[in-house]
Amino acid sequence: MPTPDVLIIGGGIIGCASAFFLSRAGLRCAIVERRADLGGANTAASVQAIRAQFTEPENIAMMLESIRIYENFVKYVGERSTAR
Repeated sequence: MPTPDVLIIGGGIIGCASAFFLSRAGLRCAIVERRADLGGANTAASVQAIRAQFTEPENIAMMLESIRIYENFVKYVGERSTAR
């Protein structure tokens, strides 16, 4: 296995999303996760939630980008989301 450019600690939604977008940017990533599965802890418990109630400009910008990505999930990932 080639040496990764980025080592990500934690395989929750933040770690997996970071690996996904860094990989799309051409970097080789490795995720270190203490559990046997990715996204199996807190991420799995909150997978059905989309929050769109922010007042801070930075949070609003992230929320709008997140919703845009979610609405175009197949384009980004190649599969439909199972979240409803």
